[in-house]
Amino acid sequence: MIDLEKKVEELDKKLDALISALYKKTAPEIKLFPSAYIKDSLGREYNDDLTGFMLWYLNSCRNKFQVPFENPILFAGDHTSCTLFRHGPYQVELVTVKPNGITHGHRHPDVDNYLVYLTGATLMYQGEKILTDEQGYETEKNGKAFAYMNKIRVKPNELHGGEAGSRGSSFLTVQKWLSGIAGQSIANNWDGEFLSEDHKIKVND
Repeated sequence: MIDLEKKVEELDKKLDALISALYKKTAPEIKLFPSAYIKDSLGREYNDDLTGFMLWYLNSCRNKFQVPFENPILFAGDHTSCTLFRHGPYQVELVTVKPNGITHGHRHPDVDNYLVYLTGATLMYQGEKILTDEQGYETEKNGKAFAYMNKIRVKPNELHGGEAGSRGSSFLTVQKWLSGIAGQSIANNWDGEFLSEDHKIKVND
């Protein structure tokens, strides 16, 4: 006599295995830069190829402005980004935000990146303000922003945002795309309140 309960259990296991196999169609991870160690501005330690790429780009790249011919600039609401470097899954963008522009909490599901602070903004990370108004707008004796070159690692699907000051703001985003190929802009890989109606159209195209 057939044990129906046991038979159903066996079929369930086979079905689970089949579903698992079908959904494992992710691209193999590409690592074109050696791992390097850093402690970000929140005190978290990382040792991987994205960190290696960022340190190479900031410290050793002889031509930091290799602006690609294909889709180098994106305009969305108060935001403008220019791609300074793109190679395989790695990309660097310079983002500027108009005075008092707000970037509501959002995520980038397919992009691992570092935010490198330049000037003029407060930052929110996982619902908390990690760069205060005073730090965001204060300058040191050398004329640079107090938080100049602070580096915050933002993993895929981590909530973050910010607000520009009265003179606007700018920062770098140093990225690694999980798909293996960098897209036009990190702003096109977006989960959250859109920057504008035209941004919504670009993301959903």
